[in-house]
Amino acid sequence: MENRVTALEVIAEQTQKSIDRLDRSVERLEQSIGETRKEMIQRIDDLRVDMDRNMQGLRSGVDHKFHWMIGGQFATLLAVIACMATLMVK
Repeated sequence: MENRVTALEVIAEQTQKSIDRLDRSVERLEQSIGETRKEMIQRIDDLRVDMDRNMQGLRSGVDHKFHWMIGGQFATLLAVIACMATLMVK
């Protein structure tokens, strides 16, 4: 009977050690996940900043080209009006 009790005590100790190792592993995993999450949040924030910067540059370029396009259309309109005025004067 004592052998069985001793064997059960050994098994219980091994089981407790396994549970303790598992708890430590889970804690390390949770810590690693937390660190990874922080890194991902930082990278997402950096990406947002880069995207905002790129979007501002794109908007500036589009605005510049839009102004040139409107200027060209206005110049064409003035040229057409000048031609029509010249034809009406003759």
